[in-house]
Amino acid sequence: MKNKKTIQKKNKFKFIKKDIETLENKSLKIGLFLKVLLAGVCFFLLILLIFLAKFYPYFTFDLNVTLFIQHFKSTYLINLMNFVSLFGYGWFKYAFLGLCVGFLYLKKLAKEAGLLAFSTLGADLISNILKVVISRPRPDPRLIFQLGQFTKPDGFPSGHVVFYIGFFGFLIYIIFKLMQNRKIKTLAILFCLFFIVLVGPSRIYLGAHWLSDVIGGYFLGFLWLALSINIYNYLKSKNEN
Repeated sequence: MKNKKTIQKKNKFKFIKKDIETLENKSLKIGLFLKVLLAGVCFFLLILLIFLAKFYPYFTFDLNVTLFIQHFKSTYLINLMNFVSLFGYGWFKYAFLGLCVGFLYLKKLAKEAGLLAFSTLGADLISNILKVVISRPRPDPRLIFQLGQFTKPDGFPSGHVVFYIGFFGFLIYIIFKLMQNRKIKTLAILFCLFFIVLVGPSRIYLGAHWLSDVIGGYFLGFLWLALSINIYNYLKSKNEN
């Protein structure tokens, strides 16, 4: 009798284990489907924005949003938005990237260093190519307040937004995966999110881009970041196997 009960219990555990594995497989498939669906929607919207940006210098909602945001004028806000945009200018952004890549390499995280460079520089390259192809003019200073002069036809997409997502977005991922100290991890992730979230509004507030330029930058940046993360995970799993 005891043997029969033991066998029955073992069989029950086997069925439960199979059910759990089945549920895990289903959840993985659903998760993958949702990721592919989200990427597909983002890609479709990006293509649509690229097409429209090629033929329209700006949209009515672009002007309305900019005028609304710039209605809140203050020295504090101007300084804050300038600070947020700081890491996306000229040589400074490449110097900052070089420091982070070098730091990771010294910490014996060569793969992470390489993929951070790939994610950031790849995003920057694609952004610059699209700027040349689309040649959308920057916001007209006669319509809005503009801090600085932007004369080149390189409005779409926002290079700052794409660069920040490629850089800070990938940093968030490796921090989340590798950092052990919870408090420092949380602070580091919040620091990176601060720049990703505010870089878009900062470019609009300073008169450097329209809202549609910024949205296009977010779509492009997140698509490229997703690709970079998948390549990173593939290389990691390949080494582990």
